[in-house]
Amino acid sequence: MLYSDSSGSATDVFVSPITRLVLGSRVLSSASAMEAPLPGGALAAETWYYVYGYDSSGVLALETSTTAPDAALVFKSGTTTHRYLGCFRTSTGAAVLPFRSVGGRFSYRASWDTASELQALLATTGVSATDVILARGGTSTKELIPPHTRMARVQSTLSATGGEATATFLTKGDTPGTTIRQEHADGIQASMEFLVETDSARTVQYALTLGSTGSLTLRVVGFEE
Repeated sequence: MLYSDSSGSATDVFVSPITRLVLGSRVLSSASAMEAPLPGGALAAETWYYVYGYDSSGVLALETSTTAPDAALVFKSGTTTHRYLGCFRTSTGAAVLPFRSVGGRFSYRASWDTASELQALLATTGVSATDVILARGGTSTKELIPPHTRMARVQSTLSATGGEATATFLTKGDTPGTTIRQEHADGIQASMEFLVETDSARTVQYALTLGSTGSLTLRVVGFEE
């Protein structure tokens, strides 16, 4: 397990105890949690980092890098000496976005997010199928899922005022198609969470129908590797 217990203002990332990590002919382990080192002593803002385990003279050591893992998510790209353990993202303030990752299931701790770090969309007008990048503010280069995954877990909040509101979400390129449909009567605001497959640009599509007024907010709360 990879995790950070920060409140969105710290740079600590830990790897849970490892009972068995095979690297070549060696089997390494760690009886206690290990803190991932900061590359160069500091983290950059809005950046994906990857944590690897490697053999340091027979002792399990960790490396934090901006180099992504190979396509199989086994080793650091270009090596067979550094085993991939997980990844994390930093905020606009260069702190770790609080998270837990277990068995390839990554979850942001969304309850701390009061600055819209995880918000990809805020829509207040109706649209037909429209692209939204699963990134902070829907902005390319600020993606909240790493390049190697296509399965995002998102939270949508739909508010209806002056009439019924309907939102649908789908994988880009599916015509017609609906992954999820969210529909509320007048005066209702509610949230739901679901998995959706993105395209290679980490983009999905949504459609929104509103009564008189209302809004749709979309936050990225995790992903699956």
